[in-house]
Amino acid sequence: MVGYYFFDQNSKPVIAYTGVNGAKAAIGLSYPLDDDLLNWTTQATKPIITGAPINIPNKDFRDPYVWKEGDKYYMVVGSGVANNGGMLASYTSTDLVSWTNIVPIYKNNNINSAGVFWEMPFFNKINDKDYLLVVTPIYNGAPARCIYWLGSFDGAEFKPYDTNPKEFEHIAGRLLSPSIGIDADNKFTYIGIIPEDRNVQDQVKAGWRQTFSIPRIIESTGSKLVHRPHPNLCKARANEVSIHNKIVQHSTSNNLPEYKGNQSEMEFYLNTKNSNQFIIQVYKNDAQKEFTSIIFDRNTQKIGVNRFLSSTYSTAKDYKSESYTIRDTMHVRIFIDHSILEVFVNDEIVISSRIYPSENSRNIDLIPTDGSVEILSFKAWDIVSKEEVSLSDFCGTSSSVESVLDEAIIQVYPNPLTSDTFIITTPAIESNSDYALSLYTLAGIPIDYEAHYIGNDSLQIKILRKQDTDLILGKLKVKNSVQTFKMMLIK
Repeated sequence: MVGYYFFDQNSKPVIAYTGVNGAKAAIGLSYPLDDDLLNWTTQATKPIITGAPINIPNKDFRDPYVWKEGDKYYMVVGSGVANNGGMLASYTSTDLVSWTNIVPIYKNNNINSAGVFWEMPFFNKINDKDYLLVVTPIYNGAPARCIYWLGSFDGAEFKPYDTNPKEFEHIAGRLLSPSIGIDADNKFTYIGIIPEDRNVQDQVKAGWRQTFSIPRIIESTGSKLVHRPHPNLCKARANEVSIHNKIVQHSTSNNLPEYKGNQSEMEFYLNTKNSNQFIIQVYKNDAQKEFTSIIFDRNTQKIGVNRFLSSTYSTAKDYKSESYTIRDTMHVRIFIDHSILEVFVNDEIVISSRIYPSENSRNIDLIPTDGSVEILSFKAWDIVSKEEVSLSDFCGTSSSVESVLDEAIIQVYPNPLTSDTFIITTPAIESNSDYALSLYTLAGIPIDYEAHYIGNDSLQIKILRKQDTDLILGKLKVKNSVQTFKMMLIK
């Protein structure tokens, strides 16, 4: 059964877990016996919750999550109202010993969208305003998937901003049961199960099944969640390959011969305004008969993954896509690890997939189906094994970002800012189609923005997500010249 850790009133770690005696489920706490957290006592004879609430007919009862607000602990346990949808069995305590069953802080009777029973609930305040509820529902006659709501919580009731749940990932069902915690930098971090797509016989033959995603960070924009890889993953990088300012024409292939890999991290910055559709291919063999395609379609405004030619094994062969606005400048990060594909777009959406390629399918490719795509920057790294991971606390900024620190400050109007929108002026810009702009934080993390040419050598820029920094680094490419600069935003 699934457990979850938290800290008690003395800042000591505790695990809340589900135990089963053969007849019913109960909730217990486990405490460490040593400072290395290698040995624990489960106190199996003293469950803190002896069973599901007797006042509500329920489907099942498991997977506790505990958090603290003020001097009160809250616990929610995955459950469901019999024949009436998912539910959070809910409890409070001030000492972790005596617990009071309270009215469920949330339930949803729409069994088509929210399922009949909720596994692996997560509930916590994700920023200064928003609370996040994540569950993996069980459905009648449909595969499990992970969904979430954002909303408010008054200490007794969770009120979602929208009662219709949102998909946790861009394509439903490709990641399940995320385990969400808080890292050393107070960022909400998770890993999740990327479920099998092989048949049972191939799983038995291989001798293993199931695997987890890379660690990721989630944040709330107020209306949706956004995802990005955990920054500490850069410690696993080795053998960097870098390409800049390369134009790829349509109807060509083998456009990234500089790098091959099947245990890799890749980062693309692409100018896509001259192409209506382009494809990034991974796990591609030399004969170009086996590959997985990540398709970016401006005509349909969708991003999807095509697995029809991904494998010679008896596994899922499909193409699934969902709506996403294709921008002129796209930031794409891809992680592959033998049977895993994880795609992050503009630090907003993420797509996971299981892929079962041949061992020699190691080529990477970028193919516009029309027009051309400019690779503003492509970087790739081999992912080293855990024994080789750097122990450095900080990966450092890239050389391209470091070089910007010495550049002049460009003026911003108005400053102090009155909103997230401001104007910069540079004589190099002549029209809306003549430039490519990239913005970064000091740590080298890309900033999501919209920009429009408004005449008189000026760009109007809107920052799409709140930034904690006042210093923004920029790179502006106009025709054959590149200008780098700093902006100080006074808030």
